Amino acid sequence: MKRHPAISMLQVWTVCILAFFGLPFVLVGRTLTAWGFFALALFIGAFIVGATFRTLTWPRHVQAVPAHTRIDLGMVDKILPGVAILTVFILAWEFAQGNFLDLSQAWEIRAERAGDLLGGQASQSSALFQIAFILYPVGFAMLVRETLFRKDIILWRLALFSGLPILMMSLIMGGRGPLLYAILLAFVSFRTRQRLWQGDRAVARRRVRTSTLIYGSLAVVVGLAALNYFVVVFLVRAESAGGVEAMFDLVSSIWGVDFEGPVADLIIGTIGYGNTYLVFVFVWYLVQGLVMSNVIFTDFTTSPHYGIYGLELLTALMRRINGDFVADRFYPLLELNLAGFLPSAWGSLYVDWKFWGLIPAFLWGYLAALVYHRCRERMDLRWFYLAPVVSLGIFFSLINTPLGFGNGFVIHFWMILAFMLMRVVPAPARQPAVALQPAE
Repeated sequence: MKRHPAISMLQVWTVCILAFFGLPFVLVGRTLTAWGFFALALFIGAFIVGATFRTLTWPRHVQAVPAHTRIDLGMVDKILPGVAILTVFILAWEFAQGNFLDLSQAWEIRAERAGDLLGGQASQSSALFQIAFILYPVGFAMLVRETLFRKDIILWRLALFSGLPILMMSLIMGGRGPLLYAILLAFVSFRTRQRLWQGDRAVARRRVRTSTLIYGSLAVVVGLAALNYFVVVFLVRAESAGGVEAMFDLVSSIWGVDFEGPVADLIIGTIGYGNTYLVFVFVWYLVQGLVMSNVIFTDFTTSPHYGIYGLELLTALMRRINGDFVADRFYPLLELNLAGFLPSAWGSLYVDWKFWGLIPAFLWGYLAALVYHRCRERMDLRWFYLAPVVSLGIFFSLINTPLGFGNGFVIHFWMILAFMLMRVVPAPARQPAVALQPAE
């Protein structure tokens, strides 16, 4: 975490606003209001106040760095890899039951699941899939563990215990969320690794090693493959609507947004209709929270959802306990044409708690700043393990809360479990007594 969480949050939302108003997005049937922007500022302000309060109350005098200590990851490496392998076996069984490599079929299944959610119907997924849905986020925990706390990254462990369960779940779900989160988490984890092992000055001056070039090349290949997958998913969905041009008409009538005007015509004339559609969809994916939260703050006047909107796990549980309650709560969102769209963290908190959501926004900022300061003082290097998910949580506030985006509640459960399983133990005397040493 290079920047203070309050600064990072301001940067993320400033870029979001500039992107929305800088590109030729035209709202259809939706109106942005001053009240919506004021409420947005209140929630972002609550996060910033929480983060600033933690900074202002942080002790100015830090204890001396303990000598001859290291992080013991023995329990982490006994439990998490086993869970990852179990997840792979379960997902392999799911693969054998259906043709999940057919993206058209995956899109149809995804649409059916969305319809079941709005109707408050219990999930039709198999019991094994539901178990895998709880277990597969261990892949994210292993990704950070393998990237941060090994002097030399072992690629087969990274692929088997992290990449494989996440990739398999992405294909079965037919979506992009888990894969996108994994790619960004890998990038942020690698940047955190540099500061963990080398320090800020060394990052700026380090020599390029052969291993770094290899990892960088592999990262580019994986990134291009993932980008190709994202593009194929978008194009498959466009073809299901009758092609790219028909998809633009569809998003105008259903999504409530268009891409038109002289700037849009210039972009279409330069890169073509298909590529313009991809730019439109990719950017809209990240900026729609600005629009949807504004609509929520302005027009959502019914009872709060008490967590079933923002937490996938709680939603699934309530669909089994009381499906009518879920359907009744989601119907007003359907009337406002908000169902299925990304509300941002602030819109999600408002739907679930109304303005009581300012309290979790404050606590989120407070805890983010806690991790930031723990990493800066370098007293206990275990805190670096939490830094990547805290940083991504701020970025993905454009979409949902850290606990609500991409099965985030379960992701944080596995991350915190791994953090708690780590132990600071005495190190051999030959290790330099300058800081806690990451264990192999």
